[in-house]
Amino acid sequence: MRAYSLDLRERIIASREEGTSIRKLAKQFKVSRGMVWNLIKLRQETGNIVPKPATGGKQSQLAGKEAELAAMVQQYPDYTLEEYCEYWDEHTGVRVSASTMCRELQKQRWTIKKNAT
Repeated sequence: MRAYSLDLRERIIASREEGTSIRKLAKQFKVSRGMVWNLIKLRQETGNIVPKPATGGKQSQLAGKEAELAAMVQQYPDYTLEEYCEYWDEHTGVRVSASTMCRELQKQRWTIKKNAT
């Protein structure tokens, strides 16, 4: 989900400084009361209302294994995604889905066969 625009944040803070209640602000700007409260809190703590950068997300099971993946693709260039997944499971003991393997190979700009024929 994208962060609320800086313009909206400024309008909410300006209305709050005029004395509008949090509940009325939430209704007026069609946001949650929690969002208004967090925005006010952010302003008090940091002095600005710029959205924080996005963080989090689950790290891939193949993150940091670029060299091993490259060696696998160079050794077996004709494998399909499913065959790469089976090979990876047999040699590392880590099972990954075809979509996970595909994303990691795309990050490294490796191309693979579309089918087994």
